[in-house]
Amino acid sequence: RKNDVTADAEAKDRAITVLSMQRRAAHFGNAGAVNNLVSAALLRMQKRGGSDALLACDFEDPDDGPQSIDEVFAGLSNMGELKNKMKQYENLVNLAKRQGRDPADAIGLNFRFVGAPGTGKTTVARRVGQIFKNWGIIASAEVIETKPSDFEAPYIGQSAPK
Repeated sequence: RKNDVTADAEAKDRAITVLSMQRRAAHFGNAGAVNNLVSAALLRMQKRGGSDALLACDFEDPDDGPQSIDEVFAGLSNMGELKNKMKQYENLVNLAKRQGRDPADAIGLNFRFVGAPGTGKTTVARRVGQIFKNWGIIASAEVIETKPSDFEAPYIGQSAPK
């Protein structure tokens, strides 16, 4: 407001969507997140040569990467079954959004990628994370890699050390 910049309804809706996705992050702060989002949008507005109105595209992160399932898995072979499963998840996410439910509740967010070394498990996991981020289910596409020893504890029934 202090810059006398306006935003149309579509831009405001996009800003709210981006903030709702960021809320899923562990260290979300309302005021700081809003300030960062608006500052980044103002920079994008200036880069595109806009005058005094923010548009929805100003709230888009250019580093979000490919959007569709086919784009995300382009260049990888033997992904037909996984693509079909991801499209089923996409339908569940869209249904949950239409019903006003949290899309993260529609699908499980813990996956186990198993296979021989060098078969692309980490690559596929990162791309699945990107899809979930694009859908607004998770705040970032970060993938946490673990190995069986990460879950072992010294005694039966005890939690693994952190």
